[in-house]
Amino acid sequence: MILNGDLNRVKYIGCKMSAGNIICNSSVDLHVGAEMSGGSILVKGDAAAHAGREMSGGYLEIEGNTKEFTGASYIGEWRGMTGGQIVVGGNAGKQCGECLTGGRIHVKGDCDILAGIHMTKGIIEIDGNVNRWPGGQMKNGNIVIHGFLGRLLEGFVLDGIVVDPEVDGVTFEGKYIKYTGDIGLNGKGNLYLDAEANKEKLASYGELDDEYTSIREYRNL
Repeated sequence: MILNGDLNRVKYIGCKMSAGNIICNSSVDLHVGAEMSGGSILVKGDAAAHAGREMSGGYLEIEGNTKEFTGASYIGEWRGMTGGQIVVGGNAGKQCGECLTGGRIHVKGDCDILAGIHMTKGIIEIDGNVNRWPGGQMKNGNIVIHGFLGRLLEGFVLDGIVVDPEVDGVTFEGKYIKYTGDIGLNGKGNLYLDAEANKEKLASYGELDDEYTSIREYRNL
């Protein structure tokens, strides 16, 4: 199915779809791909809030930006995306991947606050910068940030430097600062920050050399 024309006020495109392909040649409104379990949706523009909400399978690609709650749960629910894949070519709004319990979200631009809040499984990969506070109250899962993180929550414990980490079967080349948390919930989630982009975070511990390899493991910070 190919949808042409102005779709900026069209909501629920591909909601609960289980198979097939949809191409949207415009930006779209709320809930594109919500609760989808299969098939693929390509949005050649931006998407409003709740893109890929509670999806369990399939592939959703937005070439532009998304607003808040991409791949998240709906208001009042505690289970967000459980499977499938979302790719955002631009930037993502706040609380991307909220209550994520499976699947994969890849944001190729920047991401606003609280990405991965309440997540329990799955992976969020962010190529650009993150405003602050990713992984708040996360219990498990993985967040990989290739850009600069503005502010880290206090509930994350520095675990050390890792090289070419393998996360959910995908190898990320380079050196990353690894944190675990959120310890406020006895969380065992992993947060990986690109070491070059975030080296000042290590310098504050006085354990950084030119190759970012001499840092000890820190616990209970």
